[in-house]
Amino acid sequence: MGRSFFLYKRERKGFTKLVIVFDVSRAKNRDIDIADIDMNNVTNDMFVCFYTGFIEEEGYETKKYFTEHPQLSNELLEALLQKKVSIVDVNFAGVRRGKEHTPMDQYCADHGAFIIENLCKTCDAKSCKA
Repeated sequence: MGRSFFLYKRERKGFTKLVIVFDVSRAKNRDIDIADIDMNNVTNDMFVCFYTGFIEEEGYETKKYFTEHPQLSNELLEALLQKKVSIVDVNFAGVRRGKEHTPMDQYCADHGAFIIENLCKTCDAKSCKA
């Protein structure tokens, strides 16, 4: 996004305590919203993952994968940025769709959060406990 974002410069003592996976696979046909997660579990500099099951269900590189993927609500993204998370991971094509995709990625980068998209195997039903 035109900016440097050096993960190796971020101190991550107790790294496993700074990673959380939210299973939001029940949020269908609507934006994933702040009510779908427990924001009390989100802390400063955290790596926040969202598991939807979409990439496993739809597969990668289909038209539907890129045009009808889940997305995070603007309210949820703002709340994550206010918590000063460092990474937002989604197992679909982007935190927002269409024309909103790139501007939101840039907005998050401008606020110190890096977006990771299309990550397979974020978690499975047994490991998602958030």
